[in-house]
Parts: sequence; C-alpha cells; structure tokens
Amino acid sequence: MEIKDFIKNIDLMQVKHILCVQPHPDDNEIGMGGTIKVLSQLGVKISYCTVSKGKGGSNELSSKELIEIRQNELREAGEYLGATQFYQLDLDDAHYPSEKEITSQIVEVIREVKPDVVFTVDPYLLYEAHPTHRKTGMAVLEACLFSSMKHFPEPDAPVPPVTHQVKAVGFYASAHPNTYVDITETFESKINAIFKHRTQFDEQSGQMIKMYLDMQSRNNGKIKGVERAESFKLLPMIVTHMMVESESY
Repeated sequence: MEIKDFIKNIDLMQVKHILCVQPHPDDNEIGMGGTIKVLSQLGVKISYCTVSKGKGGSNELSSKELIEIRQNELREAGEYLGATQFYQLDLDDAHYPSEKEITSQIVEVIREVKPDVVFTVDPYLLYEAHPTHRKTGMAVLEACLFSSMKHFPEPDAPVPPVTHQVKAVGFYASAHPNTYVDITETFESKINAIFKHRTQFDEQSGQMIKMYLDMQSRNNGKIKGVERAESFKLLPMIVTHMMVESESY
C-alpha cells in the first residue's frame, strides 16, 4: 500500500473556488488557460493574484506606461477565461524579490479569498532561470501552509487573524505532473487569452508560443487519452510537510 491509497488527491472537477497566483501578468494564461476556462464553465469561481506589476516586460515603453497597459491586458485576458476576482501584490518586477514578502502578501489573499486549491508555477522546475518564478512558487507553497496558522505572521497579535485551510496546491509548468485536464474544447480560448497580452507578443513570438503550446497540449493529450490536455503537479496539503512519500504523488 502507498500513501496515496489512503490520502486521496483532490478532484479538480469538484472544486468550488481556485486561486491562480502568477509571477507575471501572462503566466496563468500560458500555464493553465485551458483549464481555467474548463473550470469556469463548470461554475468554479476563479480568482487571480499577480505578484509583479510586469514593468520589465518591454524595452520600448516606460515603466509607468507599461504597468497601466499590462493591468488592463491582465484583466481582459482573465475575464475572457472566466476569472472574476483580481489581486495585485505591491511588488515591483524586480530581479530578486523577497520570498518572505511574497509569502506574507499571498497569505493575506488566501485568507480573504478562501480557495479550495491554489495554483502557481512549479518552483522545482529544473533549469528555471527566472528568480521571480522560483520565489513565487516557493512563496505560494509556504503561504498555503501558513494561511491556516493563526500565529502567522504575528505570534502575539492581539486579534488573531481569520485563517483558512487550503485543500491542495497545484503547480503548472511542472516536469513531474500527476494530473491532466482535457482542454480539447478550450485550447483556442487559451490562445486567444494569451494574445490579449498585446505588449508581450508580436507576430513572431506569438506564433512561436502557439506552436509550442500546440505541441505541448497534444503530447499531454496522448497521456490523458484526449486530443489536448494541460498538466499539473497536484498535491494535497497534508503531504507538503515532513512527508517523504510526497514524491509518489
């Protein structure tokens, strides 16, 4: 018997509310846009949280101009897929953000939103060079753990915070997925949402990412037994602390 035989993973098709935390304003669409559309069509509440303001995503516009444009693009793309709540952390698009600061702010969002599952980028992706991605992934994992602890972040707070227990954490852009979602009917919606980030994709880069995601979704689909799929590493929160068997999920 393995641990996953008695600690069951969550069924994504049965959740009521998910929070999608992205390092930059276009990561949710790229990483899980098809799944977001699938879940929103099932009536799942979709909330977005964006860590950085994305001011480093252009060499042509000023930081102030770019932030305003990207905020509009973010909301347009998210609403197109079905997101209804949007949170923006007060962090610049720095090359080396503070993981502790990200964790604290995400805990606040989790306690307000109260999601069943929190999704983000996989911090364990081999060769991931972007520090905002690595730190966001770890910060989300930490926040999912600490959001249920009334002594975080102030052990002696006169009024303990209202806590929330996340059921599971999901990583997209993971090299070791264990969950596949059929996006055959929503792949085009994913691509359309990505292209709403107009400042990020010109014709050449847009076609390149479409080709890559087309190939990726078809490869995932072969594993799932469908035409197209997105993949995730989905972990019940109980296995994310002091449990070496978590690798078996």
